[in-house]
Amino acid sequence: MTGQEEVRWEYERVALGQRGPDLTINVTEDLIKEYATAVRHVDRDDGRSTGEAMMGLPTMAIRVAPLRRHDIASNNGFVSLEKEIYRAEANPLCEM
Repeated sequence: MTGQEEVRWEYERVALGQRGPDLTINVTEDLIKEYATAVRHVDRDDGRSTGEAMMGLPTMAIRVAPLRRHDIASNNGFVSLEKEIYRAEANPLCEM
């Protein structure tokens, strides 16, 4: 792909309903505990202390969302800003 063929996924090109390929994440107790510890959730064994089944925190989706940017951009015919070959730019959600 040359620089002229790259269509940057600029913010004004992001549209409601743009999708990436399906992704399945196995949410295990260990993953829940790891996330709860990372975000300093008060009850990292959420549910266990009250005798209920362990539930993932709704904000766990944020853990995955930034990683999906490239897939969503590509699936909709764009190149994410930080993946562009000729004018790569950092954004608040990436590591360069």
